Amino acid sequence: MNRTGCATFEQQAAIGLRGFGGKFRALRSLPAAMIDQALVWQERARERRRLRELDDYLLRDMGLSRADVEREASIPFWRQS
Repeated sequence: MNRTGCATFEQQAAIGLRGFGGKFRALRSLPAAMIDQALVWQERARERRRLRELDDYLLRDMGLSRADVEREASIPFWRQS
């Protein structure tokens, strides 16, 4: 309650959404989950791009061939290898 004795907007929203239980909590975390997923995709794309930039000597040292790298780099960022 605020100083006027009325419930705040957040309190009214919480009261109105109590019947939704865990669904509201899941909905509140949806933007965070979307941001997390976008960051995963961004990192995956960056790693595949960097892998493609490595020279053959480093790839051999890691036990990879150029074909392995091209196969991995050709996978869309939204798909896990």
